[in-house]
Amino acid sequence: MQPQPRAWVAAIQIEKRLRAELKKNSFWHQSVRELRKALHHAYESTIFADFQFAQANEVEQQLWKSCFYKPIEEFRSRLRVAQQAAQGVTALAGATPEEALEQSAMLTSAYTKFLAGAEEAYKRLVARLQWELGDVGASVEVPSAEMRALQQAVPRLSSTGSTAIAIAVHRCLIYLGDICRYRSQVVRPKEEQERALAYYQQAASVLPTSGNPYNQMAVVAYYGSDELRAVYYYFRSLGVSCPFVTARENLLLLFERNRARYAKLPPH
Repeated sequence: MQPQPRAWVAAIQIEKRLRAELKKNSFWHQSVRELRKALHHAYESTIFADFQFAQANEVEQQLWKSCFYKPIEEFRSRLRVAQQAAQGVTALAGATPEEALEQSAMLTSAYTKFLAGAEEAYKRLVARLQWELGDVGASVEVPSAEMRALQQAVPRLSSTGSTAIAIAVHRCLIYLGDICRYRSQVVRPKEEQERALAYYQQAASVLPTSGNPYNQMAVVAYYGSDELRAVYYYFRSLGVSCPFVTARENLLLLFERNRARYAKLPPH
């Protein structure tokens, strides 16, 4: 039996400590943030220590879920509560609407900073994957100093990346698009939606057989009130060799909403 990478063993232990810490403290407590940072490092180290092992054990997905997606969901939940309280819809632990508005602003600031850090982390990961394991044609902006440090640390793999590398980079580009899409819900909607679409389009280019990017493009179109474009992307998501199955449910839901609106129209 092949030994597990030490970074993976460390990641398992850090996950346990993180879960225990979250039972005692807020998701944004300093101790939780430090553990999340250590977990991020352990998971990323596992990817580059043994890429095949990482793919077999879905390390990339666990990195996203534990270090980024769960905090994002917590931020979104707390923001919804604070915004509703600021509008007088619900109460927020006895806070006045003015206090709730102030808390909403503070949460938005912390949330956007977290998303900015997440975007930078995934851009670095895309650049490193392609430098060390093979180029698959993705293009992301990484600070020149960081890129030089990477280039000096390890030699570049000059060959084209394998399908496995393309899948990994494709997944990272989806996450990058999601980060921008989440940010569009709190700041600069049009600009961030366009940035999300650019990442999703790159993901589709890197792995044309995947329906996932098109489903995400449909979500952006829907929230941008372009339902016809959303329908188009949902069909694109289903019309590839690896369709995104959820797109069918999303498409049916979209049609049902349209049918319900039509039923409410006055008779001719």
